[in-house]
Amino acid sequence: PHLLVNLTNDAWFGASAGSRQHLENARLRAVETRLPLLRATNDGVTALINPRGVITAEVRDPATGSIREPGFLRGELGLAEPKATFYTRWGDWPVWISLAWVGLGLWHRREAA
Repeated sequence: PHLLVNLTNDAWFGASAGSRQHLENARLRAVETRLPLLRATNDGVTALINPRGVITAEVRDPATGSIREPGFLRGELGLAEPKATFYTRWGDWPVWISLAWVGLGLWHRREAA
């Protein structure tokens, strides 16, 4: 892919910080895949995010700064040439291998005691 698209229903977050946290997850996806991301929501943060995770545009009420504002977003995002990142190449395997080593170490320590 040359672009990630995140369509989401953030209405159930209400006035909590959940919508912003959901946006941070989307930023992480852009960084870990090195791809631009278009995020469209019905009641949250609609934004354009570049491959470095920088929000280049978002829908926001200019008077209050509220992100829970109806509107549309216009901007340029560009398409990226897909590049293999450590995460896209290996996924969660390094984490599972590390956990296995820790588990083996704890098991070995318990057997020695």
